[in-house]
Amino acid sequence: MEEPKDRFFSERTEAGEAAVNQEDKMVVPLRKEPELEKKQKPEHEPEPEFGEEKESKERKQKALKEIKMGNAAHKAFKTVSRITQNHGN
Repeated sequence: MEEPKDRFFSERTEAGEAAVNQEDKMVVPLRKEPELEKKQKPEHEPEPEFGEEKESKERKQKALKEIKMGNAAHKAFKTVSRITQNHGN
């Protein structure tokens, strides 16, 4: 009774080999990498700021810096106050 098993096995092996051979013949196209967009250089450089625009921008930057410095000073003062109160008790 082992003959039917062998015959079945040999038929499956032949079918498998045929599938492998067919697979070997297949041509798979190469995968194309997406093209990266090249950054375009601006056609002209941005114009430098003059007069009032420049002064306005400088005033805003100075005001923001003062606010940040004030916030930092306030935080430092609160921290020092808290430390001195804890040591006093």
